[in-house]
Amino acid sequence: MTRVIYYHHSQRQLWKVKRFFNIGSEKHRWASVARVRAFAKQVVKEKKRELNEKSSLKSVDLLSRFLSSGISDEDFVTDIVISFILAGRDTTSAALTWFF
Repeated sequence: MTRVIYYHHSQRQLWKVKRFFNIGSEKHRWASVARVRAFAKQVVKEKKRELNEKSSLKSVDLLSRFLSSGISDEDFVTDIVISFILAGRDTTSAALTWFF
């Protein structure tokens, strides 16, 4: 038990060093964040291209509505896409726990 407490406490003290030098778990975390942001940016780019090609087609999904409303800040829209992904995952998993 003492080892577990010591390990947890020592790791908590080292996270700033790991973050500064970009090593260990912090390196993996930032790589994962970059991968998620790249995926979300790709989704936004594809939807923009789709809307430009089919301008007469009315889309009913939320991302199309955000993009057609005139929001031009790509980082903001990317953050919205990430929120959609995370919100969908969390609510779906919470709903499934009620059934199984």
